[in-house]
Amino acid sequence: MRGALGNRRPYRDQPIIHLQSDLKAVVHWADSNSVHWAFSDRNAGTVIAQFFNSLNDLDQINWSAVTERDFRPMSVRDGKQAEFLVYESFPWELVEKIGVLDRGMAQQVQNALYDATHKHCKHSRQLVLLNMRLEL
Repeated sequence: MRGALGNRRPYRDQPIIHLQSDLKAVVHWADSNSVHWAFSDRNAGTVIAQFFNSLNDLDQINWSAVTERDFRPMSVRDGKQAEFLVYESFPWELVEKIGVLDRGMAQQVQNALYDATHKHCKHSRQLVLLNMRLEL
């Protein structure tokens, strides 16, 4: 059975949400605020992950694996888990899109955003559900 994200079993981690930001805007913010950032070529928790802190090294990411929908080959599984990391905290203002797996999670995110005390936002956020745009 194929899950919504292309893997071979139903996606078990439905509470996961994905936050999307503009890479160059984040790097600019981090550099301007002396905040460390890096990206890895695979899951950052693995022993063999390589880390980079220059946008000139983006070619070290396996971009074909990142865009692949079939997770079975090991090279795809490893490459698809490339990560961008920011040390200690991330500014909410830089979040542009929020990705969720299903409408139930979309409703939970909408409720959390509505009830949040922190409302400041420079960007109009989009809630994305399986390639569909939902209004917040």
